Amino acid sequence: MSKEFNVHDLIEEAKFYIVSQKYEEAERLLKRVLEIDPENVEAMYNLGILYEIINDRDRAQEYFKKVIDRQPTNKDAEEHLNKLSEF
Repeated sequence: MSKEFNVHDLIEEAKFYIVSQKYEEAERLLKRVLEIDPENVEAMYNLGILYEIINDRDRAQEYFKKVIDRQPTNKDAEEHLNKLSEF
């Protein structure tokens, strides 16, 4: 199994857990992705979403900033970061 395939599957499973409100499982899978691929922007973005959902604003901001550092044109991460900064 290739690294990319495994990472993609883990991210998709984590998204399912987020939608299913199984946040600890989602967090575990997304962090596993970052162990395999430390620069995986999709995992960082989804961790930002996860932390935003559970009202962990500091960690959400941290991950959205990591996404923007790696992809300065990522408008979704920028919008989430701006929304979190308004409070």
